[in-house]
Amino acid sequence: MKTKLSGLFLAATVVGMPLTVDASNDFTGIVESRPAGIAGTWRIGGRAIEATATTKLDEDDGPAQVGACVSVDFEGAVVEEIETERASKCK
Repeated sequence: MKTKLSGLFLAATVVGMPLTVDASNDFTGIVESRPAGIAGTWRIGGRAIEATATTKLDEDDGPAQVGACVSVDFEGAVVEEIETERASKCK
């Protein structure tokens, strides 16, 4: 019975997971898609993130276009900054 309950808990946890990234984890990845401006849904490194009007876009290492390497920094549940990086940081 314990094994069945553990399996049900695991299945419920997986099904209940949100489709967006866990906002407490900063990460680096390749831009797969992005909105026309900064605010909106970005797909980076296989993860969907929601940038807002307060999200800073730092393009010191080139434009944050599809194919670019970027780092994503969170402050709590909010995307604080998307910053372009050297391509070597995404390998």
